[in-house]
Amino acid sequence: MKFILLFWFLCLSNRSYSQYSGGAEYSVLIGKDSLFQSQEVLKNIYDEAMDNSKKLTFLLEFNENESLFSLKESIITDNLDFTLSMIDFANPIYTNSTTSEKMYTSDDNEYLITDSIVTDWKLTSETKMIDKYLCYKATTVHKVISHVRTFEFPVIAWYCPQIPVRLGPIGYGKLPGLILELQRRNFVYGVKNINLNNEKIEIKKPSKGHKISSQAYNAKLIEAYKRSKEDFERSKN
Repeated sequence: MKFILLFWFLCLSNRSYSQYSGGAEYSVLIGKDSLFQSQEVLKNIYDEAMDNSKKLTFLLEFNENESLFSLKESIITDNLDFTLSMIDFANPIYTNSTTSEKMYTSDDNEYLITDSIVTDWKLTSETKMIDKYLCYKATTVHKVISHVRTFEFPVIAWYCPQIPVRLGPIGYGKLPGLILELQRRNFVYGVKNINLNNEKIEIKKPSKGHKISSQAYNAKLIEAYKRSKEDFERSKN
């Protein structure tokens, strides 16, 4: 308890808290996954995604409350959509640490998908250095509801109280410091470069598309998958 209170005190007492703005570049790596090794076609696509992940760079633009996480650079010519799906990236992701909003648009810009930032973190006293920054470990669980069953994957975040911005990659945040490394199941986002300044950056909040919760949108995707599967089965008869 003393550990947690200490970090909240450090973050809240930092006079320059409201002045923190900047940008952080992240790389990403996809690790091996036994689920994709059983079928040759899936294995080949997944192996290509593993290689593709090394060719991506992402940018987190942030001010004291808001961020936009976007794809900055890609030299991938094939299998990009599958690669991005494997690292849970879907168009620029907007987050607001004050309201706990997470928003992004669907690929066809028809929907504005809304969710909430994860808040049920478990803070630990474990530390490590990332570049010149002292980071602390926090953990939580990510749930995925599919047409088969619900999956749960561990999430590990390394956050830096020295940069008291409660934001991070792919919509994660609500920790007492910027997330410099995020690991979920078989992929890891890691910071490459951080630029801080004292002038507030304006973050553009997405507004196009029919507003829908992530649960409702995922339900639509599952129904679409079921229909396409049924249509395929009927076409074989």
